[in-house]
Amino acid sequence: MLCRIGHPPLTALSRNVAAYGAKAARHLLELVTTGATVSEQDTATLLVPRGSTATLRTGPASSTGSHREPRQ
Repeated sequence: MLCRIGHPPLTALSRNVAAYGAKAARHLLELVTTGATVSEQDTATLLVPRGSTATLRTGPASSTGSHREPRQ
């Protein structure tokens, strides 16, 4: 939420928090009832580009390094 209200809005990673919590609860319940632990990779996060993300520059690199002019 805070990423959307600033200026410029900040690019952020997003995930399904409800599904993440439900999966954690299932794993905890399984650990408590069976003593078994499960190793599982979490679902991928989603990059949400907003106003703080610069556009991709193409062409040869500038000789002045990575300096960018501020976005208007």
